[in-house]
Amino acid sequence: MRLPRKALTRVVVPLVSVAVVSAVPVSSAFAGSDGSGSPVATQAKKKCKKKRRCRRGAGGGGAGTYALGRYSGTYAETGGTVYFSVVTGRLYTEGRDAFAVDSRCSDGSTDFEYGSVQAAISNGAFSASGSWPLVGAGPIPWRISGQIAGQSVTNGVFSVGPYTDFYGNTCGGTVHFSAQYCLVASSCVYTPIIPIIIYANPLA
Repeated sequence: MRLPRKALTRVVVPLVSVAVVSAVPVSSAFAGSDGSGSPVATQAKKKCKKKRRCRRGAGGGGAGTYALGRYSGTYAETGGTVYFSVVTGRLYTEGRDAFAVDSRCSDGSTDFEYGSVQAAISNGAFSASGSWPLVGAGPIPWRISGQIAGQSVTNGVFSVGPYTDFYGNTCGGTVHFSAQYCLVASSCVYTPIIPIIIYANPLA
């Protein structure tokens, strides 16, 4: 029987921390991927209110223009949900956000791996690589790539491995995902699950 490794070795996603994000109107939350002179979402919002109109985009439109804020994604293989944030020139996880994958190992077992990521956005495409530490074994390399335009993320690919687990097996896995801009940012966060234990009163 394989041990529940992640519960014993590392905790990447806090259980009680809450990512606080504010909803940004779609019309005021677009930025060019080159990061040149694009206002942050709050500045754009103020200018939009002052002029009583909003400009949809900065950077000429097309693949170089995308909405800033929270995104909700779905894994094609599992139907699971992933949340992340986008700012000018960067896609990243925050708070309890995490990318996850079922990693297949050479002994036929499956290992669940998850953790935080961030990737630079350039000309409508994003890609990055890094690693997560795993106590008692080697690091877990990860890679992410995809495209972002308007309010959509497409052709997303996330993978981990190859890495060596506690038992000397070689593991790795890949998932594909797509995502959409969250019109209400506060709805695109993980809800913590806190078990409630009710003890009976022995004197009652």
